Amino acid sequence: MSIKPILSIAAGLVLLAPSAVRATNLGVQGKTWPIIEIDMRKFLAEQAARVNWSHVENRLRNSAEHYLENLPKRDIPTIGSTTTRWIDPSIILSHNILAPRQNKKGQWYWAVLYPAGMRFNPLSVDRPTQAMLFFDSASRAQRAFVRAALEKYPDRLMPVDVDGNDPQPLTKSWGRPVFEATNAMLARFPVFAVPALLYPGSGPERLRLGMTAFGPPYSVSQLAAAWTELAQNGAPAQKEIAHANQR
Repeated sequence: MSIKPILSIAAGLVLLAPSAVRATNLGVQGKTWPIIEIDMRKFLAEQAARVNWSHVENRLRNSAEHYLENLPKRDIPTIGSTTTRWIDPSIILSHNILAPRQNKKGQWYWAVLYPAGMRFNPLSVDRPTQAMLFFDSASRAQRAFVRAALEKYPDRLMPVDVDGNDPQPLTKSWGRPVFEATNAMLARFPVFAVPALLYPGSGPERLRLGMTAFGPPYSVSQLAAAWTELAQNGAPAQKEIAHANQR
């Protein structure tokens, strides 16, 4: 007798025999919801109702009230002699700059004003009339230097504290805003020593920014020596802008 028919009969008997396997109820595993779709608005409202909003409000208020007391501390060195470094403020566009334009039929459309990858120098179209004066407010000598500078050039200088102290006491004492340097600002304009003046260059350096760090003894005359336009009243000469645009 062939073995194949024997195997077929055996397989049939196995299929016809009552199964010895027994089903088991494993119960409910984890959190479940009714099969119907829940109302997410109701669910979020229920979750929000469980939050201690008074605690959250107090924590946020405390953070805001003590924000200026928790600024990042920095230790930027001084320098032995006055030194100037030049910074190219140009940026490279990461995407197209679009602007609305009108065609001959009077219809408006978006056109590429400046393409991605274009290199753009802000000094070619605008010349700042103010300079940033970076200083360490923890230094008595630097505080005196900056205050004297502000008294002589109140409309041309913007004081920027770099050490992370609360600028409010100086703001009240000097009667004018004192700004705190941010990480983004220092990344864009590296301050290698303080006190230092950041200003637009002139002549051959008209498309760059000067960063001049001053060595002691500090004197207001050092500012005008570094930034020759400081002694001028109002905006820099228009010919500087014209030269920058021609380059």
